[in-house]
Amino acid sequence: MTVVARKTVSREVSLQKIWVKDTTVVLRQDQRVREGMLIAKYPNGTVRLETSPGVFEEYAADEIQTVAPIKAP
Repeated sequence: MTVVARKTVSREVSLQKIWVKDTTVVLRQDQRVREGMLIAKYPNGTVRLETSPGVFEEYAADEIQTVAPIKAP
C-alpha cells in the first residue's frame, strides 16, 4: 500500500470470531456451573452463553444464581 497526500483508500478485511471462555454462570436449582462466551445479556435478565463453538445455551433470570467473568490467570 502506498501513502499519498490527500487520498483515501478503502480496504476490506474479513474478521474471524475467536471463541474464548469469558463468563461463568452458576444455576440456582442444582448449583451447576456453566462456562463459556457471553453472547448476550437481555434486559429481562436472560443470559445467552456459547458453551463451545456453535453450541448456545440460554438461561432465564430466575434460573441464575450468579453471572461472573472468568479471571485471567
